[in-house]
Amino acid sequence: MFQRQIFRKMFFSYISIILICFLVYTAVVFYENNIISRERTVRLCEVKAEELCNTLKRRILYAENVVINLNYSQSLKKLYLSHVSGSGR
Repeated sequence: MFQRQIFRKMFFSYISIILICFLVYTAVVFYENNIISRERTVRLCEVKAEELCNTLKRRILYAENVVINLNYSQSLKKLYLSHVSGSGR
């Protein structure tokens, strides 16, 4: 009888230790998954912001090139000169 009670107590203590270890392991896995998910979300936001920045930079460079081409355009210079000479009359 005494051995049966000891065996029962030991068995339940082993089961409880195993369950506690399993719960701790599960909690650690969920915590690490949460951290990885946050890092992935932050990285995704950084990548999207970088893509947006690159797109804006390309558009600004394109606009600058258009303005430079307009400034050095011979036809616009001729139009301006004809307008200036025509308004002076």
